[in-house]
Amino acid sequence: MDIKILFRRGVSALFIAAILLINAVTHAEVFTAEGTYVMSEFETLYIAKERAKAVALRSAAEQARRYVTSYAAGNNFNLDSDSAELIAVNVIKSAAEPKFKVKNMTIRVTVKAQIDDSDIAPWLYRDLHENIIQYKALRRGEDKQAKSIDDLKRQPADTPQDKEQLAPKFAEADKIFLSHQKLHDALKLYNKGDFDGTIRLCDEAIALNPQYNFSYNNRALALIGLEQYEQAIKDFDTSIRLNPSCFNAYNNRGAVYRRLNQYEKALDDHTNAIKIKPDFDDLYFNRGVDYYCLGEYERAIADFDKALELKPNCTQAEEYRERCLRALGKL
Repeated sequence: MDIKILFRRGVSALFIAAILLINAVTHAEVFTAEGTYVMSEFETLYIAKERAKAVALRSAAEQARRYVTSYAAGNNFNLDSDSAELIAVNVIKSAAEPKFKVKNMTIRVTVKAQIDDSDIAPWLYRDLHENIIQYKALRRGEDKQAKSIDDLKRQPADTPQDKEQLAPKFAEADKIFLSHQKLHDALKLYNKGDFDGTIRLCDEAIALNPQYNFSYNNRALALIGLEQYEQAIKDFDTSIRLNPSCFNAYNNRGAVYRRLNQYEKALDDHTNAIKIKPDFDDLYFNRGVDYYCLGEYERAIADFDKALELKPNCTQAEEYRERCLRALGKL
């Protein structure tokens, strides 16, 4: 998404949401969920508790997702499952301290989480594309990491040699787990506009797991919020180096290049993103804007047409398409 458009959408969304909130009757819903984790001899009690709590919070978020879907429908919004889940994760908050029970190597935790209607309302007007991409990537990473822990637990640890080999593997898995937790919190801060806090948590996540590309992508987005564009480009460079198929890092870097009037570089990035993800409307819209800035109006129109094919209600694509037609004297 173009940076100027992104911020313009944000301002509009806040204005509309403010009107909605003035007329809204605040209602809070509380969800109770449980999580269980069986720790190994190689894990600390702290890590085991955090893993159990993560399981419980995911369960609470699933309950909250259903509530968000129902609330949105009651206000004439039709949310898909991904959008509802993303909103639930971002607006849910603790209603009480977690309660832990530890027996032998098993940790059980009960959490109470609250969600307020007034927190849901502003999200219904937001463009959630980037957020969903990042959140789903984090979820995939967490699922992969949970599987790796299960695999480690199944490995024999009968001899001192076995234990010597397993201990560093568990330690590395713990770092990756904590890194993902920090990135979840970083995304929440980013969505609240706390860019400095986002960068701090991304720094901590990178220190724990420097090979995860989304940590750099997410930090770069916060740097854009602080108008530190050159540093943001460096982070997108690292994200792409770590994962060359990360289409949204190309997309985001392209938006920064365009902000810096480097239209050819922006065009290259958005073209690369389309090669990776040819069914995403934002990419065609962004490349269309690149072509528009370069004065290549026919190519721009072709991309805006594709964006509208994929997303018929893309008003920005319609507006730019009209500009191109005017520039060509066809309107």
